[in-house]
Amino acid sequence: MNTKTFSLAELGWRPMLQQQLSFEELDSGFAARVDAVFRDRVHVLSEQGELSVPLMGILDSDDPEARATTGDWLWLANDTHRPIKLFERNTLLKRTAAGTDPKAQLIAANIDTLFVVSSCNLDFNVSRLERYLALILAAHIPAVIVLTKADQTDAVEPYLDQAGAIHRDVPVIAVNALASDIIETFAQWTGSGQTIAFIGSSGVGKSTLTNTLLGQRFTIPVAFAR
Repeated sequence: MNTKTFSLAELGWRPMLQQQLSFEELDSGFAARVDAVFRDRVHVLSEQGELSVPLMGILDSDDPEARATTGDWLWLANDTHRPIKLFERNTLLKRTAAGTDPKAQLIAANIDTLFVVSSCNLDFNVSRLERYLALILAAHIPAVIVLTKADQTDAVEPYLDQAGAIHRDVPVIAVNALASDIIETFAQWTGSGQTIAFIGSSGVGKSTLTNTLLGQRFTIPVAFAR
């Protein structure tokens, strides 16, 4: 077990989740949030630190949606860390796998706002943004389009206009991912207990953006989806 611990508030816990537990479960376990999924185990963060939890019991299911994904909340046994409960999800981002017997592929759960990241250069692609938004809005997750590298062009407005025309209810912002005021730009979506995620093609600045936010003591868990 890693010695670094996390408060439930830092991990995005909401008190209403406790209503899903019986009195017996409350006395015998603790909450943990999934931050990575592997073939035979999940990695979780909790008040007891970072833990590796085998895919056993309730998590060992043939139903893809009954298995844990990044962002899920688990209730683990105090003594063995055995998974007791997979909490009901607030949101679930998924896609259908290709093949003759397509099954759901889970991407992430319990996301409050999902940022679709593109950049103000040749990577900008309206069709790609539309595909991402279709996936996100089908999951009923609020979306925001983020255009990075706004500081590297003299003509940001055409990018904003094209992105804004995709969906009238999806906000669009243009940013410099290294700017010192970036946390103020994202403040309206990152209140206490909020979980955000970023999705976008490689090289658009997701990691730079996240590192800048984290470097300014940004404690909200951030999940990646490519």
